[in-house]
Amino acid sequence: MTIKIKICGITDLDGIKAATDAGVDAVGFVFSESPRQVDPKKASELASHLPAFIARVAVFHYPDPLQLAHVMEEFKPNVIQTEPTISTMELVGDSIPLVPVFHDQEELEGAVKMFLTERPKIQTVLVEAPGRGGQGNIPDWNRARSVARVSRMILAGGLNSNNVAEAIRAVKPYGVDVSSGVENTPGSKDPTKIMAFVKAARDMQAVLDLEVTR
Repeated sequence: MTIKIKICGITDLDGIKAATDAGVDAVGFVFSESPRQVDPKKASELASHLPAFIARVAVFHYPDPLQLAHVMEEFKPNVIQTEPTISTMELVGDSIPLVPVFHDQEELEGAVKMFLTERPKIQTVLVEAPGRGGQGNIPDWNRARSVARVSRMILAGGLNSNNVAEAIRAVKPYGVDVSSGVENTPGSKDPTKIMAFVKAARDMQAVLDLEVTR
């Protein structure tokens, strides 16, 4: 299975073009307070330039229910990504796929297992370092790998073109998610860095696929 690649924190058309040209699977638009924050109207306009095969992901950090409802109505994302709270899960329901965010902790695998057992309709989770995303902090890859063994896990936090191949080999995630690692400044994506990141990830996936067939 080809690893999924998401570029998060897109804020302009240059970022949209770079992600599209690189052939990523998903683009994230941040709606919580951040240097990469966009409003729903701008995000909708930017996303209108994406081809249908690239998923539009609405990214939150513990959203207010009114804000979440507004984004769902105006932006119309394909996926919601956020820390899971009861109010968020009730509002999203089954209308849009939800990717819950889990922050690295000692009992990470147990927390994810319990969550997925109680909510079997959720198929994919994202693991990142403690605190807010987009800071370039790296979660513990050993704990992340334990989650990847029991779920479709997207690895985020501190990834860039220099370490994504190592991360994929170590963790074997379902997907990888990058933001600050492909930027010049917060919110300003670098097309060269995006292309290098995607190539490094795809090349390692090819290596792992070849090892399986031997």
